[in-house]
Amino acid sequence: MSEIIHCRSSIINHNSGVALLMVLLIVLAVTIISAGFIARTDVELACGENMLMRVQLDQLAYSSLEYTKGLLLRPQGVPAAQTHPTDWYWRGCERMPPFGEDPDYYDVTVERDATDYCTYNVACEAYRERGGEPIGRTALRAGLRLDPCIALWTKVDTTFRKNWVLHGDMRTDGSITNQAPATSLDGDVFTTQLTPAGASVGQVYGVADLPSTWTWPPVTSSYANPNYYPAITVFGTLSGSYTPARVRSCSGNLILAEGTTIEGMLRVTGNLTVAGGGCKINGARNLPALYVGGDLLLNDANDLTVTGLAVVDGNLLIHAGAHDIAFVGGLCVAGAIRETTPDASGNGNRGTLMNDPQWATDDSRNVLQFDGTDDYVRVPHDPSLCVDTEVTVMAWIKTPRYAFPGHSFQGILAKSDNPRSYSLYTTSSGNLHFSTGSLPYVASVSSGVIPLNEWVHVCAMVRGGAHLFFINGAPAGSEGSGVTLPGASDTAPVLIGRTSENSREFGGLMDDIRIYNRALGDAEVADVANHVHVSDGLVGHWKLDGPGSSVIIQADPIKAAIIKGISFTSLEYWSPAAGAFFRTIERQ
Repeated sequence: MSEIIHCRSSIINHNSGVALLMVLLIVLAVTIISAGFIARTDVELACGENMLMRVQLDQLAYSSLEYTKGLLLRPQGVPAAQTHPTDWYWRGCERMPPFGEDPDYYDVTVERDATDYCTYNVACEAYRERGGEPIGRTALRAGLRLDPCIALWTKVDTTFRKNWVLHGDMRTDGSITNQAPATSLDGDVFTTQLTPAGASVGQVYGVADLPSTWTWPPVTSSYANPNYYPAITVFGTLSGSYTPARVRSCSGNLILAEGTTIEGMLRVTGNLTVAGGGCKINGARNLPALYVGGDLLLNDANDLTVTGLAVVDGNLLIHAGAHDIAFVGGLCVAGAIRETTPDASGNGNRGTLMNDPQWATDDSRNVLQFDGTDDYVRVPHDPSLCVDTEVTVMAWIKTPRYAFPGHSFQGILAKSDNPRSYSLYTTSSGNLHFSTGSLPYVASVSSGVIPLNEWVHVCAMVRGGAHLFFINGAPAGSEGSGVTLPGASDTAPVLIGRTSENSREFGGLMDDIRIYNRALGDAEVADVANHVHVSDGLVGHWKLDGPGSSVIIQADPIKAAIIKGISFTSLEYWSPAAGAFFRTIERQ
């Protein structure tokens, strides 16, 4: 029987192999695609979770900045333990409590700028923890400025003198005349008018641009703070050191002697006179440093520092030679701010500069310059300035012309009411005019004429019932007889640079004004004209040496923030800062 041979079909073998291969490839492709889909889904899910966490941490970081701004705007509510030990601002925090359901925290550190006390450098970091380890974080750094933040607030027209410097914003309900460089007004200005225009570092706004809810500080003669109760009564003249920090209250006038240091608040219902150098008033936390119901007189107040909020309901009068005066915190003055010139006779008849005559130097002299319009110096009436039978008045003057437009006369010195003790001025022809007595006044004119554009020593007196004149120490005429003087019945102030009539203002330079309650001899007049001092009978002596007071006013919103106790359960908060903004925000 023959062998049976089986032959494989090539067609059948090829088709089955291809089918199997196709099945395997399809299974593999499905597996790969499924795995890729699953992996991509996990990545996308993780990215979505990370983006959500990033948004949440960003929001938390920005919220921490707003939280910081709120605490710096209202530092009164921050517990003392959370503040800087000497500057009282909020220092920051660590691991603030979780935010929402996630274990989110933030840290904040706050540092104040070393020179601009209204600017704070803030660093914050928001982060999420899992198992005690941070898994995500957002870090920001920001520069925060409290704005507006008032360093000086006045209620009347204010002249900013040439040697003054202000760091912070300034507000006045009147106008501002800046005699200092524009850089000295280092902040924004809120006023009806700034002269000259652009004379400040910051912008100029109207008072209406400030928040209407921001009002004058609630500091009066009845101010009280429950944390510094009760007040301690003081009176007379204070000297030495007064601790601990309390409210020290004086009903009436008070004097601070040289080197006096007061911790806490000084509250004076009358005038406060700083009569010596090196005095310091250091306000305590949430407590004003100073309240004065009358005038604040800085007579010999070199190296005076007031730290905290100072409120003056009267005028602020500053010795024209005072230096190193510093108000650090905030200064609010309801009355005028003016410079004063001392009386070298020893009688204390201090003169106040009115309408801002300017200190100047001419021919090596420190002098006072009058504009011929409204400048003058006013010395209040005092019995020591009254004369009974004889009087001598004298001054050094330098005038560019005999009469300013509209002025037939230029007043040099006067105690001039009815009755009139003395009134000396120049005429339109350059003569000296002197009048005394009661209406009708006895008036005389010198025979000599004053040279223009050079320093001239002028003198007039009542001697033996007659008026006598001297120019540069030499006799310049004598007139009249039977002249009488009013004595104490003349209660008018002494005016330098004008007479009692408003139209007789002096235009030019003036130096070394003197009043004697006797008639000097001819030789004595010549001595004074030759710079030899004669003291006998001198009742008023204004050297007019300037050179102008030196004052720094520094805004410190934390030091000036206060609490007033309306009652022990009701408190009123006040701060010189009415708002804030972030100058910069940087992601770290």
